[in-house]
Amino acid sequence: MRLLWPKAATLPPHLSIVNLYESIPGPEKPWIPYATRSKLPRVTRQNVLNRLVAQQLALALHNQGVVTKDGPGEVARNVDMRKAAIVAATDQEADLFKRSTGKEVYLNLAARSTASAACLSLRRNTSMQPSVQLTR
Repeated sequence: MRLLWPKAATLPPHLSIVNLYESIPGPEKPWIPYATRSKLPRVTRQNVLNRLVAQQLALALHNQGVVTKDGPGEVARNVDMRKAAIVAATDQEADLFKRSTGKEVYLNLAARSTASAACLSLRRNTSMQPSVQLTR
């Protein structure tokens, strides 16, 4: 699986976002649904969503003070944190999709976006339902 990753300076250096995304159980991983006549290929949107989920998880772990390499283990144990990160990333990706007019614009917006603490903390205070429906 090929994932798009952010610059190294955007995340704490002790957290590897590849391992964080892979520590999410398979049935919980969000999937972009297939849409005919979409302005973007599904795989492009899926790669961006995967990156955003991993960034949201890294940000949540950083906010909790996890400073060891136990990040993937903590992700596997903490269901609420996973759900909040997935919902925040899903909403962020849906916003990117709505704002874009084509693949180039979407990739440009996605390259400039990173996980935000405001989005993650906002999701903790609201219901854990994403604003868009994702299916497997």
